[in-house]
Amino acid sequence: MANALAIVIHASAAETVTGASAIVDLGETRSCVKLVLAVTEVAGTAPTIAVKVWTATEAAGPWRTVGQFPTVAAAGKSETTIAGLDQMVYASWTITGSMMQSVTFSLGGQAHTLYAGPSDLTKTAIPSTAIGTVADAVLVECCLRASADGETALNSAYELPITGWGEDLRGHCAARAVFYAMCNRGFDPNNNGDALIVKNGGFAVSEREKSAAQSFFDQVASGGIKPIGIVDQTPDVFEASEAVVSSEARRGW
Repeated sequence: MANALAIVIHASAAETVTGASAIVDLGETRSCVKLVLAVTEVAGTAPTIAVKVWTATEAAGPWRTVGQFPTVAAAGKSETTIAGLDQMVYASWTITGSMMQSVTFSLGGQAHTLYAGPSDLTKTAIPSTAIGTVADAVLVECCLRASADGETALNSAYELPITGWGEDLRGHCAARAVFYAMCNRGFDPNNNGDALIVKNGGFAVSEREKSAAQSFFDQVASGGIKPIGIVDQTPDVFEASEAVVSSEARRGW
């Protein structure tokens, strides 16, 4: 996955009352998290726990809710993928129960960079009505996979991680994400609208013909294309930083 960072929002521990975790810094470019809520023990009379995820650009806030898990009443695991995050995140939980309730749980996973997010898909890649029936969580997963495809291509020509990129990379990753979304939704190759998505979304129509997105990724990987706006980890080099003096004896002419 793109620029993955392992995160622990709540280490496994028993909680008896409503509370909140410490703040976790995702870094400047990560805007997506894949989280696992693992409840290992519940005790008391009918205890439940409801967990929400919050985000802000800085620790001082303001904070906004970006996702939540279904309310849990028994041991087990649940997963969610959330996009549209700012640099800071934390989780809050609400515990209910009538007597001596206790819930032991952990919350963690990975944070990722999205080169194109769900909101980018309908800007240039596809009409909003075409993927209107695809669940938001699925669209996030499609963007996550497309961003991983983009990073695989970038890895051959740049020093990862990437901290800046332009509209060309964003647009092609959005097109690739649309293809994955259409695979989830299902498409009709005999329908001109759907067939167009197949081409623009990264599907090789034949051995001789490749989509614009796949061609872009291939050329980036080979160094044939250098996308505008890419900022990687290659050190800046000031070529005039070292002076070189050359001298020869005068020849008299």
